[in-house]
Order: sequence, then C-alpha cells, then structure tokens
Amino acid sequence: MIKIGWALGGLLGLAAMLPSEEATPFPSIESKCQLIWKTKTGDASFRSNVVFRGDRLWIGSNGDSFMDRGLIEPGSGVYELDRRTGKQRRHFANELFGDMDVNGLLIRSDRLYFGNDNEEFLCTDLQGKILWRNPTSGDIEHEPSLLQTKNGEVVVYAAESGEVKAVDPEQGKVIWSYYVPEFDGWKPGDDRTVFKVKAWFRNTSHFYTRPLVVDVNADGTNDLIYRTFGGNLLALNGNTGSKLWSVEEKESLSLGMAVIGQGKQKKIVALRNIYADTVRYEIAFFSLQGQKLASRPVSELSWGSGLNALSIDGDRVLINGRTKTFQVDPSGSVREIDRSIPFQFKSWNNELVYGYRNGNDPLFAEGFIPLKNGKKGVVVMNQCDLGNTDVGFVEIFSLEDGSVLDRFSLPACGEMPPVIRDVDLDGNLDLLFAGYDGYLYCYQLPKY
Repeated sequence: MIKIGWALGGLLGLAAMLPSEEATPFPSIESKCQLIWKTKTGDASFRSNVVFRGDRLWIGSNGDSFMDRGLIEPGSGVYELDRRTGKQRRHFANELFGDMDVNGLLIRSDRLYFGNDNEEFLCTDLQGKILWRNPTSGDIEHEPSLLQTKNGEVVVYAAESGEVKAVDPEQGKVIWSYYVPEFDGWKPGDDRTVFKVKAWFRNTSHFYTRPLVVDVNADGTNDLIYRTFGGNLLALNGNTGSKLWSVEEKESLSLGMAVIGQGKQKKIVALRNIYADTVRYEIAFFSLQGQKLASRPVSELSWGSGLNALSIDGDRVLINGRTKTFQVDPSGSVREIDRSIPFQFKSWNNELVYGYRNGNDPLFAEGFIPLKNGKKGVVVMNQCDLGNTDVGFVEIFSLEDGSVLDRFSLPACGEMPPVIRDVDLDGNLDLLFAGYDGYLYCYQLPKY
C-alpha cells in the first residue's frame, strides 16, 4: 500500500525548492509533436508498464489515487485500448469493493498476469475473464517475471510484505515460495479475514520493484536479484526459490540497477548516494555473487537518482542521476552526460539560491529515437519541472555526442516510464506516457 507521488523524495525536494517565480516554460509538447490520442486510464506509477498485442494495448491503473482511503474505487484495474485510436475496449479486474490498484503487467501467450493492492495475484485472458486468482500476503507493486526453469515455465511475483512465489502459469499452482526471515504476514492456512483487517491498517515494504533476471549460479536457469525497499540486495534461485545470497547495503543504491557484461564478466551496476557530512556519488559494481568489486566517483550536481536503467547494446548501460546521465561500460569506465538546467529560486526562508529544474527522480523512456548519421536519441522524463511545478518535461539527447537536442514540457507531471514505439501502427515512432491527471497520451515524435 506504499504509494510515492513524484517517486522517492520529490515532495521533499519541492518543499525545499519552491521557485520565487515561474522559470521560463519549455515549449509544449504540442508545439513539437502531433497528439494522436489521449485516454483517461487513471494514475500510473513508476512500476507501471504497457503491453501490446496486435492492434491492442493494456495498462494497469491506480484509478483516481495512489492511496485509496475508501473501500470503493472503480477507476483502478486494467484497461484495454485500441492502440490506433486510444478508444477504451475493456476495463476489467476493477471489482467495486477493495483496493484494486494494478501496476505492472506480464503478457504470455493469450493471458495476462498481474497483482493488485487487494492482496491478490490474477491471471486473465486477453478479454479480461479471470481464469484464476491467488491470495497473497500483501500488495503486488510491480510486473511479474517469467522464468524458464528445469521444471518448465513459472511466473514469479513478490509482495511488499516479504513473500516471493513462483507459480504454474496455467493453473496458478505454487511451485516454490520464499519468505524473508522477519516475515510476520499471512500464509496459507492462516485466518484470511483477520489478516485482511490488519493489512488495511499497516504498510509493509520489502519487495517493491521488479528484480534483475540473470543466471547467478551458472546452472542454466535465470535467477532473481531484488533490491529491497530498504536498499539491500537479495538473490533467489530460480529453480527452487532458495536464497543464494544477500547483501546489507548501508548506502543508498538507486532503483535503476542493471546487469552489464557478457558471460563470466557479467556484473551488477548501480548509482550510489552516500550521505555523510556532504553527499557524494559513485557508480558501484557488484559481482553476481553480491561482492562489491569496485566503485567510480561521479560528479552529480544535486541529490536524487533515476528510477530505471536503459541498456544500450547488452553491454553498455545508461543510469541517471538527477542532473546527469552516466554511460557505464563493462570495463568499469563511466562517461558523464550533463543535462543540468540551473535557475534561481527562493528557499523556504526567503533566501535567493541556485538550484536545478531537473526532476528529482528521472526515468528513461523505453527505446531510442533514430538520429541522423545512424546515431541514437535518448529520452529522459523529468517527473516534475522544479521551475514550473504544474508540469513535467522530457529531454532528448544524442547518445554519441552527449548533447541535449530538445526539451519540451508535458501536459502534467507524471512518473510512468514513457514508451517509444509505433503505437498507432502508422509507420512513425510515437511517445506514450501517463500523467498525474489520469490520462494516457500518445504523441507522434518529430524527426531529428
């Protein structure tokens, strides 16, 4: 049930950085891009994703609010849209009573798999008919993972409460379970009614974001590496669910973790915020067994870090700080790309100080924009423009040159990772994103 508006610290940053007057607005997206459609689908989080099949797309929804205070919230669940027009075709898994907020979706064959904030995990067909549903010990906040194990395919999901389960995709039968050592929630056989009453009055915070999926122990089956809500690392065996290793991380690892390298050279990489007398930043490298291998200091200009990572070619990866993007290579080299936008503002005690308009927790769009001469354009979404706090904005920069090519404002703040794709199937690339105003927007991208 933990909900984070302007994800992970944005509200605190905004309180400290209210501008004395609005900074010069960036050009609107409408001045650069043609609006194809917009559709009301409710709030989407930074754990939300969009899945496509044929001429349709599906997205989970948190409805009118990330934190449902009442028992009735009809706007949440799953929306099926016509991807050409944005017209709603179906709205399902949105029963009237309960917290039916849905974030990540997994599509497999002709089925959808997802959890909700009503302590359930569901499997539906593509028309929304519920085929099976499993009770869980807590909210499911991210998209499930699909693993090919020695015993066949399994769907893995994790609850905030500290439960991880692998189930048979066809019937939902539990293949294996893992519970954190301090788990004190519901398990099969416990009184479900008592648990549901308790769950309404408390938050739990173990598993919140999707894991890295990689073969940790070289047995031919992918395993799962979770960054827990507290920032620690935990690796689970994909075949059995047993713990392979865990690392207590005393510094602040960004959520934008990734695996880089090939074969035996694979490693985990993440941005680290180290809070001491002053804040300093480094790119940290870990082996697939959880040992810290090395770190590289980086000169991020302001606190905050990105909420996802973007793979360039399987080896190199991009990781965001608040004002900079870091290109990391398997050799450990780090290249800094400066996206900072300074401006003046008055702080809470009316002093005139300097800050940055960049949003606290930026996100990469999924995909690249082709540029001239075969170069790649990268899209970074700033959830909120701290110089003009009614809207967010995107930046487009050249991966090869490191130069920012364009910036434009979005109709609303938001935190769902945008998607770069030919959404409406007309042969042109589009930008798909969701705002805190509850709309899903599809714009045709210009040529760069």
